Amino acid sequence: MKVRKLLQVIVLQVVVFCFAMFQGGFVSWFIFFTVTPFLVYAGLMLVWREKIVFVHREITPNQITSGESVEVHVHVRRKTVFPIAYAMLEEHVNQPNLQHFRQNTTPIIKIGSFSRNFIWTYTLENLPRGEYRFVGADFYGTDFFGLGSLQASDTSSKSIIVYPKRYPIRYVPIQAVYEVGMSTTPRSSVSDSTIAVGVRDYEQGDRLSWIHWKSFAKSQQLRTKEFEERQSEVVGIVVDTRTSPNFEAVVTLAASLATTFFNAQGELAYVATSDITRVMHVHHKNHFEDVLYQLATVQVTAKTINLRALPVRGFASLLFITARLEDEDMAVFAHYPCRVICFVFEVSKIAYVAPNVQIIHVTPQQYHNVLQEVTRK
Repeated sequence: MKVRKLLQVIVLQVVVFCFAMFQGGFVSWFIFFTVTPFLVYAGLMLVWREKIVFVHREITPNQITSGESVEVHVHVRRKTVFPIAYAMLEEHVNQPNLQHFRQNTTPIIKIGSFSRNFIWTYTLENLPRGEYRFVGADFYGTDFFGLGSLQASDTSSKSIIVYPKRYPIRYVPIQAVYEVGMSTTPRSSVSDSTIAVGVRDYEQGDRLSWIHWKSFAKSQQLRTKEFEERQSEVVGIVVDTRTSPNFEAVVTLAASLATTFFNAQGELAYVATSDITRVMHVHHKNHFEDVLYQLATVQVTAKTINLRALPVRGFASLLFITARLEDEDMAVFAHYPCRVICFVFEVSKIAYVAPNVQIIHVTPQQYHNVLQEVTRK
């Protein structure tokens, strides 16, 4: 391709020279000397090898909530000082629909200088929930007439995490069902002083009083005590990832409830039905940030979910957030050893409601008092 364009430039230069030789006169030679620098410049661009030293992106802020905007500054540094008439930067992202949210998207910079550093600034507005990763960039340059061009690539990456919206929810203690009756789920701090039943690897944020010093003396590795009552008082939040037009509302309510229970109790558990055997136990802030990341990146799944595989043992109450509740779900919930509260966004005709199951129909305007609805029924 470049060889063909180079031949076109050479042929055009020869034609202009022949025209000046045979035509003669001031006008002919003026055209020749005017066009020649541009043709020589185009030829140089075709044989020049450009190289990008690095591409650096500044994203402000890099963690936002769904519907907010960010400003992206792309800094490009070239190795050479070869002047480029027009330059264009094209970024590669993991989600092609990202371009629909760009404002000021024209990536063309009129340069006409020997500068090696360029900056392209644009805004991403009203971003939906998800993780957007920039996985590289291509730098294009061209002459004034588009006859010559050069290209350089970069593979540096950067990501933006867009978290789901979280609405304030008035906290109300949820009663848990036990064999001896009902009781409110206590805060985790009450059970920190109970008898340890095992040890696990130390995780950042664990309290100093939880460290098992005898195990550390033997293995020189930090271990943390596990307490029986701490595992039996957990409120589990389960997100139904089955395809539904209200899936984003499901994720929003899940994020709002998770924030409410973590702030009030200091712990919770999170499960998505797309990976139903993976239970994320939250005991400190780092764990909670991992849950928020999962909520930011969770996607709908078309496969059938198996609620029987959910490890519910140890849950005091289970909050099942779904767009639509099925009779098959109710049949599984009836065998759970804990209380199940179903937050449903679509009206479902359930033939049978198990004694340990409570159904709450939710609308986006009802987020603030959704836990109060649980205590009223």
